[in-house]
Amino acid sequence: SNRTSLLGNWGIAATAPPGPVVLTHAPMAPADLAEILPTGLMIFEHVTPTDHLYFWGQNRNAAPGTYSVFAPADGVITTIQHRVSLQGTDVSAREFNDYRMTFEHSGTFFSYYDLLDNVDPAIVAQIPGGIPRGGNVRVRVPVRGGQRVGGVGGKSLDFAVVDTQRPDRGFINPDFYLAEPWKVFTVDAFDAFVPGVRAQLLAVAPRTAAPRGGKIGYDLPGRLVGNWFREGTGGYSGNNNPRGYWVGHLSIAYHFIDAGSIIVSIGDYPGRGSAQFSVKGNAPLPENVSRTTGPVKYELGALNRIDGPRPLDGIPPTVFGTVLLEVLEGERLRMEVFPNRTAAQVSGFTAAAALYER
Repeated sequence: SNRTSLLGNWGIAATAPPGPVVLTHAPMAPADLAEILPTGLMIFEHVTPTDHLYFWGQNRNAAPGTYSVFAPADGVITTIQHRVSLQGTDVSAREFNDYRMTFEHSGTFFSYYDLLDNVDPAIVAQIPGGIPRGGNVRVRVPVRGGQRVGGVGGKSLDFAVVDTQRPDRGFINPDFYLAEPWKVFTVDAFDAFVPGVRAQLLAVAPRTAAPRGGKIGYDLPGRLVGNWFREGTGGYSGNNNPRGYWVGHLSIAYHFIDAGSIIVSIGDYPGRGSAQFSVKGNAPLPENVSRTTGPVKYELGALNRIDGPRPLDGIPPTVFGTVLLEVLEGERLRMEVFPNRTAAQVSGFTAAAALYER
């Protein structure tokens, strides 16, 4: 199960008592924060909605480690991973220096940071042998809420809150996400903080729609909306496709800040690879499309900074192509992309259509 896989991956103590935890401290000093982008961003190879918040410091060109990062509550650090490369992505040739850190706050309630530039020396000192370059260590380092755990500079600090007692019902088939088992348990991080800290964080959160921390699970039974995986590709993991795990991914969901704007996110768009598009006319709404609707066409348009608050401002009326979609029985979907064609130029599916499932 996702829960068993998660507890094993993150080294959670079997004896840790269960239950929710209130987070007491902001991950970064509020004065250091420029904005906190919500979960749910679909961008490049992140074809399905991303499962963490993005904490941005005031200066996006700040030197590595400029801003301190703090434990959000009392707990135990259970894993620290050092990453020097991103395998299987279009940036695999670049050198990285990122740390991922997981916290056990109870036996069912966890959080994590990713993209830390460094780990605080007081924590490294408690790890026999230190953190190997490019390695992943299991540790049991107790921390207090507000204790400095590392630093970050001119990049986002990824942060998420995970509660195995509150699975996200927006995933039709949780087993498709065993490659990232925390995903189906990710909750709105803002709701986890004490009211005073929550108010400070929401003051720099551009998403006004509920939930303020964003949304990642959009699936509705028998409806077009949500995540889909090409048949035979193993769900989220992509069966380790050398072209990238995301190649078989497809998401018909909504923009993470402009929550009323449909986004079509395709893992293998002809000639482009992974790509995200707006929908001309923003209709029909995918939650209203079912098997009885029959095939629907979306004309694919541009996006003005998909990671910005107003993705549709000032975009040209160009149609990049049309996607034809048909919801089938049993959480299956027929899909075909027609690049450089308008809806009027698409009459129906061809032998190139692909089947997706969830």
